[in-house]
This record gives sequence, C-alpha cells and structure tokens, in this order.
Amino acid sequence: MQTNGTKELIFSAAIYSGISILGPLIFFGLIGWWLDSKIGSGHFSLLIGIFVAFIITNFLIIQRAIFLTKKFNRLAGEKVPEQKNINNYDDEADLWPNEIKDKDNII
Repeated sequence: MQTNGTKELIFSAAIYSGISILGPLIFFGLIGWWLDSKIGSGHFSLLIGIFVAFIITNFLIIQRAIFLTKKFNRLAGEKVPEQKNINNYDDEADLWPNEIKDKDNII
C-alpha cells in the first residue's frame, strides 16, 4: 500500500519528467528555429538546438532519478545498499543461496 508521501513523490516525478523533457526542447528548439530564420541555414540550428536539449534533458532526468532513489530509500526506512565487488571471486560462496551451497541437499 502506498502512503501519501509516496504518491506525492510519484506524481512530482511525473510532472518533473514532463517539464524537464518539454522545457529544454521547446526553449532550444525555438532558439534554433529563430537562428535558422535569421541566418538562413536550413534546419541546421534547429537540429543543434534539439541536440543540446537532448543532452540537458538526460542530465536533468539522471539527477532526478538519483535524488528519488535516495528519497524512496529514506521513506522505506532502508539504508542505501553498498555495492558488492563482483570482480572478487574469493567470496564466491556468498553469491549462492544456502540451498545451492549445500551439495547434499538437492532441490
């Protein structure tokens, strides 16, 4: 069951995602379109504006995803898990459940 805080976070994430995609696209797209009309460069400036908007949008969404992940973990009462070094094969036994480690107990 979702709490009000979780519902508000999901709603705000959806609104932020829409604004962070459309805002830069409209802003830089219009600047590119205006530059194209002034210098007569075809659609080159428009494409550059869309590309810049794409870069900025990705940056904004990644930042927001990191923020929301931390916020959801705080709401759930969990500490952010530390990543395990998967390149260290000395601790291979820790990667398998107890049922699989026990060779006499075949499932």
